[in-house]
Amino acid sequence: QRPAGQPNSQQPLGQTNRQQQRPAGQPSPQGLNHSTKPEYEAHPSTKAVRHKDPRQVEKEAEAEERAATDNVGFNVDFGDQNQVKKHFFIDERTLFTYKSVSCVRRDHVRIGVPFVGSKGRAPKRGTLLVMDNQSPDCSDRAEISTGHLHGRDVFHYGKFSFRIRLAHALASESQGHKHGGGNRKEVVAPNAMSCLALYTNKTEHNEIAACFRSSEPKFISLSFFVGKEVDGDKIHLKRETMRHNLSDAFHDFTIYWAKHEIVFSIDGKEIWRPDYGVLPWEPMTLRLILRPFNIPSTYQGKAQMAIGSVEFTPVPEEKKIYT
Repeated sequence: QRPAGQPNSQQPLGQTNRQQQRPAGQPSPQGLNHSTKPEYEAHPSTKAVRHKDPRQVEKEAEAEERAATDNVGFNVDFGDQNQVKKHFFIDERTLFTYKSVSCVRRDHVRIGVPFVGSKGRAPKRGTLLVMDNQSPDCSDRAEISTGHLHGRDVFHYGKFSFRIRLAHALASESQGHKHGGGNRKEVVAPNAMSCLALYTNKTEHNEIAACFRSSEPKFISLSFFVGKEVDGDKIHLKRETMRHNLSDAFHDFTIYWAKHEIVFSIDGKEIWRPDYGVLPWEPMTLRLILRPFNIPSTYQGKAQMAIGSVEFTPVPEEKKIYT
C-alpha cells in the first residue's frame, strides 16, 4: 500500500515463488531523513487507457518466475536491440506519478542510436529515452510524452551498474546525438527527472532509487523504502551535492543491494551507505525512467536520457560486506 493520498500502482501480473516476508523481530526503525513523498514512483495508476496484450502479461509472469529462479548475471549493451528487448519491456501507457502525468510511448525509446563525439565513459551507441510534447494522447491531462523501460527480470539482492547520461538537452538535427561535447549549447527542459530504481509493491512496498532533476544538476537524491508495515512507508532519503553537473557526461552509477547492506556509488566513489535497522528484502524489478516532475505537468521543453549499459552481478543472500 501507498502513503495516504497517493495513487495506487498497476503492477505486472505473476507472482514469484521466492518472495520473502520480513523476518519477525526486525529492529524498530531509527531516524533518517523522513518524508512521505518519494522521489520516484515506478508504476502508473490503474486508470491507464492502454491495456496490456494478454500475451504480454503471460510473458511478464513467465519472465518473473524464470528470473526469480535463475537470477544469473548479465551485462546489457543498450546499442543492441536484441539485448535490450531480452531484459526490458518497452512500456506504452499513462503514467501518474504523485499528481504528475505523462504518456509513456514506445516511439520515445530509441535503441541503437550512435553517440557522435563519444569520449571518456561514453559508449559509441546506446538507447535514448526522449521526453517531448509529441502525441501525448493517453490522457486529457497529459501534455508530455516520454520513454520508459521496465525490467523483465526479478532480482533478490545484487550489484547493479548503470552507464548512463542523466536528463539532458536534445541535440539539434545538424549535430546528431552529441554526448562528448559540442560547440552549440542546447537547453534541457527544467522539469525533467531521471531515475534508476529497483521496485515492487506486490506484498510490501520495497524500493531503492537514485533520482536526478534537471533543475538541480549538481544534486542526486538517493532513497529506499521498506513499506507501510515497517515504518508507514516513509522515504529514507539522502541528497548529495556533487562537484560537477551530472548531466554533462556519462557516469557509472552503482547500487549494491544485499540482505544487510545498501551502497550507492558514482564513478567508483561511495556516496551513501545507509545505517538503518531494516532494508528492502522483497524481490524487485528494474526501472529506467525519464519523466516530468512538475505539478501540473505542463510542457516546458525537451529532454533525453542516454543509456549505454546495465550490468547485474548476483550477490549471495548471506553476503554482508560490500567489496
